[in-house]
Amino acid sequence: MATGKVDVIQVVCNILRQRNLDVIDRAGKNGVGVIVRTVLESGLLTGWYAPGHVFPGNDHRARYNSKKLAYALQTVEELRDIAVRAPYRTLAQVAIRFVLTAPGVSCIILGAQSPDEVRENLNALELPILTREVVDELQTRYGWITEKVNFK
Repeated sequence: MATGKVDVIQVVCNILRQRNLDVIDRAGKNGVGVIVRTVLESGLLTGWYAPGHVFPGNDHRARYNSKKLAYALQTVEELRDIAVRAPYRTLAQVAIRFVLTAPGVSCIILGAQSPDEVRENLNALELPILTREVVDELQTRYGWITEKVNFK
């Protein structure tokens, strides 16, 4: 990145997979754009799926390692209890703002299954940034679990 030959990178980053936060920071310092994908961890960070959820066979998440999925869903339950506080109404809003807190993020890629979900995701942009205390807590509590939720 320091050579100036890279204009933009795309990385995976979210509350459950924080490994690339250093890469995002370095890119920002070098004037390299950063596109972040999997911000909602394929829907898991929406909070819609309870522990024990089984995805249908035609869903790409059905291929996830079952132990890692169970761990992730349990972690998401805990995460919702810890992080969803006013003015945030949903875990998705917290997850979006968490990624946008990282210096160097140029844009994020979000999926949605309905116009209402698109509106809800966009509403996260109107909310204040997460406090440093919340970001620090999310990084301390969940920054280490990347390998436990890498679903392959």
